[in-house]
Order: sequence, then structure tokens, then C-alpha cells
Amino acid sequence: MKRLCLLFICSLLFFATNINVSAKEFHRLVLPINTKQIYHDNAFSVSQTEHLNENGTSYASLRSLANELRATLTYDSSNKQYVVTRGESTLRLQQGKKGYILNDQYVSSNVPTTINKDGSLLIQLKVFTEAFADFIGFDKERNAIVITYSQVVSGGSTNSKPEVPKNQTPNAFFRTDKDSYKMGEPIYYEGLSSDDKKVVRSEWVNQKLGFFTPGPQTITIKAWDAEGLMGQYSKTITIEDELLYPEDEFYKRFTALGDKFDVNSGNALTYPIIESQMKEQGYKVVRVNSPEQITGENIHYQYSLSGAQRFAIHKQNGTDKPITLHFTVHNPSDKTATVKIPHYGSGGPYLYIYQVGKNAVGRFLETLDRPLNETITLKPGETKSLLLNTSETIMPKDTVTIYADVESDSLLTYTVATTYSNTPKEKINKLPYAERDEYHNLGHFYYSERVMTVDEQVGNEKERIVIGDGKVDTFQLGFDPYTNHTEVNAGNHGILYNISLKDVAADSVITINPRGGSYAGAFYVNGKIVDITNNGLIEGPAQSGVIYRTGKFSERVQIQFMPAAGSNMPINLLIEPIKVEPVENEEN
Repeated sequence: MKRLCLLFICSLLFFATNINVSAKEFHRLVLPINTKQIYHDNAFSVSQTEHLNENGTSYASLRSLANELRATLTYDSSNKQYVVTRGESTLRLQQGKKGYILNDQYVSSNVPTTINKDGSLLIQLKVFTEAFADFIGFDKERNAIVITYSQVVSGGSTNSKPEVPKNQTPNAFFRTDKDSYKMGEPIYYEGLSSDDKKVVRSEWVNQKLGFFTPGPQTITIKAWDAEGLMGQYSKTITIEDELLYPEDEFYKRFTALGDKFDVNSGNALTYPIIESQMKEQGYKVVRVNSPEQITGENIHYQYSLSGAQRFAIHKQNGTDKPITLHFTVHNPSDKTATVKIPHYGSGGPYLYIYQVGKNAVGRFLETLDRPLNETITLKPGETKSLLLNTSETIMPKDTVTIYADVESDSLLTYTVATTYSNTPKEKINKLPYAERDEYHNLGHFYYSERVMTVDEQVGNEKERIVIGDGKVDTFQLGFDPYTNHTEVNAGNHGILYNISLKDVAADSVITINPRGGSYAGAFYVNGKIVDITNNGLIEGPAQSGVIYRTGKFSERVQIQFMPAAGSNMPINLLIEPIKVEPVENEEN
């Protein structure tokens, strides 16, 4: 009997060494709000679009999240549903709907499950976590959503560890539409790099829109994955000794909207200045930019106002600690009050000032044709935040810009203040007022829109409109509400320019040429947002950025923009004819 028991125990031990076991590994995604950054454990990648907070609900790119968790994302055209599958979980979504289907069970929601932003589908992060992850939280110090998810790892036998696939170098690749080009002929590139996981960054070498010297030209693309491995690919094309378009005409014709090209820095100043009819209208502007540097806990602005006004706030954290920004409205009366916010745009908090200013203007312009219609109700004695889709936490050296149109029939108290993260809000009204600096504005200004109308046809010759120089386009005057001293809004920040060109000649190009230094901004041209530039900024007067081209017929062109905080004024808006026929056709 003892021998039988011994044999039985030995057999169990033998088979136990070959039993398949499973274990859970936990991983973490960190998604800083208002950025495209994704920190996946120790790896870094870039999302298709920024992670957003819409009225207290967080969203991120559905495709980017699916890629990070290696989930399958498809579109069921018969039901108009996006289908996400990971493991045994399946999530079905319809764009803009408040409900969703998780594992064949319908779940209702009070807010949209998905939203569309710049052509990308964003999913509510709580819904994504419920379907495919374990926990969701908020890292206040980093202003980031943190998602923790688990992954089952099969170990084979108890004696062996699971094999980890070796990371592969990205396969960098591109192609051009041809292998040989004339001088001044546009070249079209198609990037086709791939990776076993994901390409997170690409860099081009000698990728030019066209070349103007005959001979061979070698173009290279480099591609990196999240682990830092880099692959590269080069291709040599031939530039023929024949000219299609001269260089100055080439870039005016073929530079993409939102991109820039090099120019002679002095040429623009020789162009005749276009005269326009001008009128000023709209809200008053409340500019809160002095001091620009946040040095600690202070009230930067506090004043009681009624009616409509535009707040233009621009601040940079000059401390070595995270700062909390407060932009609030208080109802001091014994009656209920309401505040409407039709237009709002913010940029940051972010390290690069020019990007912050550009984003704030672009987002504000988006609300001109599609007002937010945000309404805030204030009970007697109640205070509420006016920050919409803007993080209140500003990290050291980061900058934030806010443009907000507010409307109310009641006399309300508006406050802009900064505190450290652990300071109770009840102490804000007891903080000292920040001391002004010598260079920036704090003031009330009399109007928020400058309308410029040009009735005559333009574009038949090289011409320009001067913006924000203080002479041709004068600076707005106002006053410091605390001292009543006159304030000059140098650069006209916070003013919406509405430029109506009633007749722009066929085959014309409209460009932005900065005269005071570097410039990055956004322009709303005939109903379309154009960033200047798409991938950075114009570095000075020796560059111009393209915002519009007319076609074969003359057109009416409407341009709206605000001078971007963090950039330099003045700027010139150049309108020039494009030579229609290429060189080879002129010779025939």
C-alpha cells in the first residue's frame, strides 16, 4: 500500500512540472491632458490627437488606445458601429451616441461615449477602462489620466518563463511619384514606414518640395519605435537640366497651406500698402498679462463687471513648483445669475510658448461659427470656475493662454488668481495682488473686433496689409482698472481681426510675413482653420507662410484671426499674383 501511495505522489510531481499556468502582468498608460503624449510603462509614443477633458469627461483617441493595448478595431458599416475587441471583451460604439454595447449588453451614458476631433474618433476613457482595463485614476501633479490594465501571461510549464518576442528595428521606407524631375517641378513623397509595434517618430533629410540644381539628390527617411530603435531608408532621384518653374514662382504656387518658404526679408516692405475701411466693434477686452510670470500665490485680476467682455489671459509659471490657476466668476447679489460663454479657446499648459498661443487662437476661431452656448448658473453667493477644457495645473516653466467671451446681465466678480496645489480656495480672496511688470498689459480695452474692408480688386500686383505696427494699424487704447492710467495694447492682443477682401484676383496667393520676429498663429480663411505653421513657426521676415490661394476665377476672401500670444508683431499680409504658365509653355 505504501508503494502504491509513493508511486501516486511521484506521478503527481511529474505531471505538475508540465502544467500550464497563467499569471497577470499589470501595465500602466499615462495620458497628460491637452497633449498627445502617451507613456506606456517605460515607453513613450504619440497619440493621433490630444487627450481632452470635455466638461469633466476625459477622452482620448480610440485608435491610439487600441494600438497600445493591441486590441482589434474595425468598422461595421451595416450597423455604423466601431467594434473594439481585446481578449474576451467586445465593445461596440456609434459616433456621437451616449450609449454603447459591451459584450452584447447595452449600457446607457449621460454624456457622449465618443466625440470627433479634427477627423479623429475619441472615446470616453471611463468606457474604455470598463471594457478593457482594470483601474482609472488622475495624477494631479502631472495633470494626467492614468489607466492600469492587466495582461494574462501564459507560462507554458512551471519550469519555464514565457518567451518575449525580440523587438524589431522599424522598416523605414518612402516612395516618390517619379524618379526624375525637372528643376522647379514639385515632388510628391509618400511615407510608408512600419514597425512590429508602432512607429512613434519620423525624420526626413533633404526632403524638399523641389530642387533647382541639376544632378542627383538623395533623400533619407528615419523611423523610430517606442523602444528607441531606428531604421532608415534612402533614395536618390535625378534633377534634369531643364527648368519648369523659377524658384520664387514655384514656392508661391506649390507650398501647402499652412507651410512656409524662404523669401527676401526686405522685399515685402517695398509692396504698396492696401488701404481699407475700418471700424471697431464688439465686447470690451480684459487683458490679464501683467505680470506675465507667476511668482507665487497672488490675485492677478479681480473686478466686478456686467455685460459682455473678452478675457485674454496669458501666464507662465516662473516658480519651481506646480501652480493652480483659478479663473472664476462670483455672484455677490441675492438673485440667481447666469453667465454665457459663446466663444472660448485655450492653449497649454505647455512648455513651448509659441505653440500655446497658436493653439489658443485656433480653438477660439473654431467656436466663431459653432458657438459653445455654455451657460453657467450662479446661486446667490456662489463661485464657479470659467475654465473650459483647460487644465488648472501649470507645471514649472509651462505657459497657458486663454481667450474667453463671457456675457451676463448681472454685476459679477471675475477673478484670475494663482495658488499652490494644497491652498484652500477659501483663501484666494485674501491673497495679495501681483505686482505688474514693465512690459506687459493689465487693462480694460474698449472693443474686441477690428473690421477691415477692401472693396477694390487686389492680387494683380504685389501688395500688403499691415497688421499691428502701431502706425498704419494703430494700437488699441484702454486703462488700468486699478490706477485708471492709460494702457496701450501693443500688438492688439485679444482683438479679433475680421478682414474682408471683396475681390481677390484669380491665381493669387496670400501669405503671412512677420516683421517683428518669429510668429506662430492660426487664421480662419473662408471657413477653414489654417495653422501657421503646420509643424512649427515662421522664424522671421525671411520666411512667409501660405494661408490661401485663389483659383481660376476671382474670389471674395474672408480672413479672421487674433494676434497670437507668445509671437511677435507686427505682421504683413501679402497678396501676390502667381505666374500661371510654366517656363516650357512660354517658349512654345
